[in-house]
Amino acid sequence: IQEDTFFVYKFIRDWMPKLKDTELRVMLVVFEKTINCGKKRDWISHRQFVSATKERGADQKYCSRQVSRAITTLISVHGLLEAETERGRLLTTPQARMKNYGKIYYRLSSKVIPTFSYDIALPALNKATV
Repeated sequence: IQEDTFFVYKFIRDWMPKLKDTELRVMLVVFEKTINCGKKRDWISHRQFVSATKERGADQKYCSRQVSRAITTLISVHGLLEAETERGRLLTTPQARMKNYGKIYYRLSSKVIPTFSYDIALPALNKATV
């Protein structure tokens, strides 16, 4: 099994049963924008999260609140995501993220991928293998 396939399998097996729908969708957005694109982290706006996770016909404000809650839970409760400033300062609370006037970068935490080597695995993750 390739390392990227093993990661996806392990994540689904270990975390999917524990996450709410929006939390899982947020994780998949971060996975797609980072690991799948060969990046350690990526700037993802709140609007991008809402757009990518919104169910057809759902209320925009409701979805926005759900995404905010999901990000907070994934960072503070589960420890699966990390949010940081452009300079790498961690934004661990909703208040810190709201006070940040720059872009917020997201990445999967080492709890999700403790043995995942970006240097080894990223070249293997390209559109041809997905």
